[in-house]
Amino acid sequence: MTARLKFGIAGWSYDDWRGVVYPRNCRDTLRFCAEYVDLIEINNTFYRFPVAAHCASWVRRVEGLSTEFSAKIPGDFTHRLVRDAGAAQQVVEGFAPLAESGRLLALLAQFSYRFEWSERNLDHLAWLRESFGSVAPLVVEVRHKSWASAEGLAELRELSVAVADLDYPGAESGFSAPPTGCHGPEGIAYFRLHGRNEKAWFDKDAGRDETYDYEYGSSEIEQLGERAGELGTHAASILVVANNHFEGKAMKTALELAARHLQAKVAVPQALLEHYPDLRRIAKRQQEGLFD
Repeated sequence: MTARLKFGIAGWSYDDWRGVVYPRNCRDTLRFCAEYVDLIEINNTFYRFPVAAHCASWVRRVEGLSTEFSAKIPGDFTHRLVRDAGAAQQVVEGFAPLAESGRLLALLAQFSYRFEWSERNLDHLAWLRESFGSVAPLVVEVRHKSWASAEGLAELRELSVAVADLDYPGAESGFSAPPTGCHGPEGIAYFRLHGRNEKAWFDKDAGRDETYDYEYGSSEIEQLGERAGELGTHAASILVVANNHFEGKAMKTALELAARHLQAKVAVPQALLEHYPDLRRIAKRQQEGLFD
């Protein structure tokens, strides 16, 4: 099986990306990022319910590009474990323009490390699959080590949902990589890269930016590329999302992985190249379309 690989970023609108990823006066940061990556994970829908008008706008803003999306379902359903059919229907309707566009590849249910394997939580996962599976394939991100037990893995397989593979500091004490067969009926492998900032990850006082402030080195990019390739052995599509977002490091990671996969140089935003000069090794020459 030859899997389709897509490399992308989690989110696109960060204050610390101005002057680092896109120009400070950039008016459409989504369009700008979509010019460079072919996958964007929508993360603002974790904090608030999706609005159909916003989703339709995102589709219009990437018109003419090959960029596709994944999107988080609201945290009410993953952190508060809400089961409300009316609220779920509101989410389904909000995502409708994205789903109808054909650009929505997956919905992500991201749980905290406190979400353990239990019959009650398995039932909740089944409810999420039934509630949102009509929109796009459901991917679940679980971090508690109990899911890595033989019983937990078997239950995840039976749910017929894709299980996210993770690169993060807690991998040794929690759930790391899903077994063969945890890609759901659509054959999706979802690989999320949170960085390896161990000190901040386990510091309850660390903020979001500090937690995800991690720059993967060249050897680590090779490791990540190899892991992504291994996922493709049994998956039809591999979605690789860099979430080490602080100061544009997610964009750097995504472009490095794309260049490695393509075995070719790729377009790199001028501001990013100036901030991370080592990207010159993978960047196309200016006359080949590097700078906008």
